[in-house]
Amino acid sequence: MPKKQFATLEEVEECDKNLLGHMILVAGRIAKENGATRGYRLVINNGPDALQEVPHFHIHVYGGQKLSWPPGL
Repeated sequence: MPKKQFATLEEVEECDKNLLGHMILVAGRIAKENGATRGYRLVINNGPDALQEVPHFHIHVYGGQKLSWPPGL
């Protein structure tokens, strides 16, 4: 979770692009460090219609097993 507080992507500013890029790089590293060597999925729930329940921007990392498509909708 970033130190700068924002709940959704609509609150992100141009100056935050490096932070967002860093978050994606860290999420990928964490996935691989935790055994997702054959692939992983990054999910961002943005807003109530996307089932965002926690009021801060964050990334979900799914991996370590074969994932299906579409995900459980």
